[in-house]
Amino acid sequence: MSFNQRGVSSIYLKKNECIRNLRNPPYRRITLTVPCENKGNLKNIFQVEPQYINLALAASHAFQGAIDSNLHFNYERAYQIGVNMPGRDYDPSMWGINQPVIQETLQVSTMINQLKSSLNRFLYFVDISNELFWNEVESAIVNTFTNLYTQQNSAWIFYHSSTSTSTSYYYNIMFALQDSNYRTMTVIPIAFDITVRLEKQKVLFITLKDRTEYKVTLKSIWVRLILQKTHGKQLIDCFNF
Repeated sequence: MSFNQRGVSSIYLKKNECIRNLRNPPYRRITLTVPCENKGNLKNIFQVEPQYINLALAASHAFQGAIDSNLHFNYERAYQIGVNMPGRDYDPSMWGINQPVIQETLQVSTMINQLKSSLNRFLYFVDISNELFWNEVESAIVNTFTNLYTQQNSAWIFYHSSTSTSTSYYYNIMFALQDSNYRTMTVIPIAFDITVRLEKQKVLFITLKDRTEYKVTLKSIWVRLILQKTHGKQLIDCFNF
């Protein structure tokens, strides 16, 4: 599910009729426009059954507390939010990364492949055969660096510094992934702090083929939550926190 300021979302829901023992059950994509009391600053992408949307949204709302007013993602605060999250599994329950991952001049497509590899190592527990999830990860990374002109009014991106030679911005995402045995859900807030050696107008129209100097810091944690069956929770209610 990916939200923008206007409440438009794309949701990946597990079909109710899917066979429970399939390793990678089928999904369908649904776009919703819903009212929402509060604007979030995480671009949400969920791969869960419908009855767990409220749990994923609650986790996203909790991690909103780690985002400052200028959209800077406070890693230490996010980690504490994860530690204290209700329903956290303890075997193992969470892990984090907070470090520069790119600091060089390279082609954008090459950088995206490197970042996907970094996340693949960090999210080692997600089966590589889960093509839907990894395709969504790749798409999210691509949109972190390209197509920025279409996201200028989006709540998950903030340009915090811009000169004639350099542009810096934050980009915040959160994944929620239900595991194959249907027992747990992993929530994964991901924050990029990006500096590009280009003026903002050029950054807005960067393509995969472009080559420029980047500095990218990756901040992320993953938290595994134990799923409890929910009954009677209407979807229209779960969007308001």
